Amino acid sequence: MKIAVIMPVYRRVATARNATACFLLQTLPADCEATLFVIDDGDTFDHIAFFPSPPRYVALYRRARRFSTLAGKYNAAMREILNDYHPDIFVLFDDDDVYLPWHLGVHAETLRGRRKGWSKPSEILTDYHGDIRPEKADGRFHGSIAFTAHIESRWDETAGPDFDQRFMAALQQECGPPLDTLKTYPKHSYIFRWHTAHYHGQWWMDRPGNGWYEEAEKHVPDPPRAVLAPKFDEFTAKLLELRHGCT
Repeated sequence: MKIAVIMPVYRRVATARNATACFLLQTLPADCEATLFVIDDGDTFDHIAFFPSPPRYVALYRRARRFSTLAGKYNAAMREILNDYHPDIFVLFDDDDVYLPWHLGVHAETLRGRRKGWSKPSEILTDYHGDIRPEKADGRFHGSIAFTAHIESRWDETAGPDFDQRFMAALQQECGPPLDTLKTYPKHSYIFRWHTAHYHGQWWMDRPGNGWYEEAEKHVPDPPRAVLAPKFDEFTAKLLELRHGCT
């Protein structure tokens, strides 16, 4: 099974390095390989500074001009990946969230043998309130989902902040309700992070029209042009060591 992991980035170097480190720590079923596709339209990274070992790979897709919407960025990534990689399933990574080592494997097993379908945990972990606690995830948290490559649904390229809810509604209309990954493996694998040292798109979700998306560009006006190298931040390193017993 070929797993394509889509991770859009825009000028958040430290969080993207952390998410890349999360990807490289993923445990996969024996018949699976996974590629992390880093979709960069903000001159965030010049190149990748390491060579991951099979069955995990990392590819950097750079685009000089910014996409007009985040939904359009997802659609373009899907087109490119379908043409270049021919995956069996897509998994979404948000570059500022945390993915525990079994995340990809649980999605792969949940969707195994299905031509069309999507998967999503019914409950995720968040740090909204300072500490990490579970939260129901119905209709939210697109960064936790996966779906088969044969779906016909695409992202509605709206400028509004509900682009992710619209995509999940389209998946539900096409494929039915999501398969709950917690029924495959009853352990949380996705942590939505609100408290980071970097901008968060949802800070500006109440702006009219495309304001929230444009605000991100204003917040970091100059491209950092860094090198993509995996590196856990302090939050994730401590979480992996203390909460989940991982190294």
